[in-house]
Order: sequence, then C-alpha cells, then structure tokens
Amino acid sequence: RIVLREQDESQATTFGKRTPADGRIDWNRDATEIHNLVRGVTHPFPGAFCELEGKKAFVWRTAVRPLPADTYAPGQIVSRDPIVVACARDALELLEVSFEE
Repeated sequence: RIVLREQDESQATTFGKRTPADGRIDWNRDATEIHNLVRGVTHPFPGAFCELEGKKAFVWRTAVRPLPADTYAPGQIVSRDPIVVACARDALELLEVSFEE
C-alpha cells in the first residue's frame, strides 16, 4: 500500500541545468564512470565527446575493457581497430563514434 504525502520542500535539493560541456570525457576517470556518462548523455541528448587525433568525436556507445594498471596513460589510444582508449582504471572500447564535420 502506498501512502501519499507532500514533499517537505525544506529537505528538497535542486540541480542546475545540464549543458553540452557536461558531456566532455575526462580520460582521468575510471572506465566505468566514463561508460556511465556515455550512457547517460547519449541520444537524444548532445552526447559525450572528446578529441581523437585532432578531431571532435561524439561517443554514443562504449564497453569497459580490462587493462593492466600503469600500462598506458589515460587518454592514450591502446588500439585503433577496435578503438580502445586507456582510462585511469581499465580502458574503454568505443563501439559507436561520429566525428564533427
């Protein structure tokens, strides 16, 4: 059974408006955190983005991949086919990417 009650506004919190800059990928974060960011801002939102080899890339779908600690620096490309990028912990495979024209 559900008991309805009014929200106590003195206990409520708010969050500011989301901006496109909130989708910027910080490779110094764990792969799981970045994966969750990508999932959270994918279509219909503006998407997560980063720079890959000098081009702005929108990342729409990812998968977390294991990577031995201290093997690569965060943001370093581990593989080009498939695209895998090192993070602070583990790595992220970029499954769906589009580039800004």
